[in-house]
Amino acid sequence: MKELEDSDIVLFISFGKENNDGAAFEVGYAHSKKKQIIMIKTNDEVESAMIFPSADIILYKDEIKSYDWKNL
Repeated sequence: MKELEDSDIVLFISFGKENNDGAAFEVGYAHSKKKQIIMIKTNDEVESAMIFPSADIILYKDEIKSYDWKNL
Protein backbone atom coordinates (compact mmCIF):
# COMPACT_ATOMS: atom_id res chain seq x y z
CA MET A 1 0.00 0.00 0.00
CA LYS A 2 2.85 2.36 0.77
CA GLU A 3 4.26 1.90 -2.73
CA LEU A 4 0.88 2.74 -4.25
CA GLU A 5 0.56 5.80 -2.03
CA ASP A 6 4.06 6.98 -2.99
CA SER A 7 3.63 6.41 -6.73
CA ASP A 8 2.53 8.83 -9.43
CA ILE A 9 1.98 6.16 -12.09
CA VAL A 10 0.84 2.54 -11.88
CA LEU A 11 1.83 0.17 -14.69
CA PHE A 12 -0.61 -2.73 -14.89
CA ILE A 13 0.15 -5.75 -17.08
CA SER A 14 -3.16 -7.31 -18.01
CA PHE A 15 -3.79 -10.95 -18.84
CA GLY A 16 -7.48 -10.41 -19.65
CA LYS A 17 -9.76 -12.70 -17.70
CA GLU A 18 -6.72 -14.15 -15.93
CA ASN A 19 -6.12 -11.02 -13.82
CA ASN A 20 -6.21 -11.81 -10.14
CA ASP A 21 -8.14 -10.16 -7.34
CA GLY A 22 -5.03 -8.53 -5.91
CA ALA A 23 -4.24 -6.78 -9.17
CA ALA A 24 -7.86 -5.63 -9.49
CA PHE A 25 -7.73 -4.22 -5.98
CA GLU A 26 -4.48 -2.37 -6.64
CA VAL A 27 -5.79 -0.82 -9.86
CA GLY A 28 -9.02 0.20 -8.14
CA TYR A 29 -7.14 1.68 -5.19
CA ALA A 30 -4.77 3.58 -7.48
CA HIS A 31 -7.74 4.89 -9.45
CA SER A 32 -9.44 6.09 -6.26
CA LYS A 33 -6.25 8.00 -5.38
CA LYS A 34 -6.21 9.65 -8.84
CA LYS A 35 -2.98 7.90 -9.90
CA GLN A 36 -2.26 7.61 -13.61
CA ILE A 37 -2.79 4.00 -14.68
CA ILE A 38 -1.13 2.51 -17.73
CA MET A 39 -2.47 -0.87 -18.84
CA ILE A 40 -0.35 -3.16 -21.00
CA LYS A 41 -2.55 -5.76 -22.67
CA THR A 42 -0.88 -9.09 -23.37
CA ASN A 43 -3.76 -10.51 -25.40
CA ASP A 44 -7.11 -9.67 -27.01
CA GLU A 45 -9.27 -11.13 -24.25
CA VAL A 46 -12.12 -9.09 -22.84
CA GLU A 47 -11.11 -7.08 -19.79
CA SER A 48 -12.98 -6.86 -16.54
CA ALA A 49 -15.48 -4.01 -16.47
CA MET A 50 -14.03 -3.18 -13.06
CA ILE A 51 -10.48 -2.68 -14.36
CA PHE A 52 -10.70 -1.50 -17.97
CA PRO A 53 -12.34 1.91 -17.30
CA SER A 54 -9.68 2.76 -14.72
CA ALA A 55 -6.85 2.82 -17.25
CA ASP A 56 -5.74 6.22 -18.52
CA ILE A 57 -3.54 4.69 -21.22
CA ILE A 58 -4.05 1.29 -22.82
CA LEU A 59 -1.27 -0.24 -24.88
CA TYR A 60 -0.80 -3.62 -26.48
CA LYS A 61 2.55 -5.26 -25.80
CA ASP A 62 3.73 -4.56 -29.37
CA GLU A 63 3.16 -0.81 -28.84
CA ILE A 64 5.46 -0.49 -25.82
CA LYS A 65 8.63 0.34 -27.74
CA SER A 66 7.03 2.99 -29.95
CA TYR A 67 5.05 4.75 -27.20
CA ASP A 68 6.22 8.27 -26.28
CA TRP A 69 7.10 7.57 -22.62
CA LYS A 70 8.58 11.04 -22.13
CA ASN A 71 5.23 12.72 -22.79
CA LEU A 72 2.73 10.61 -20.92
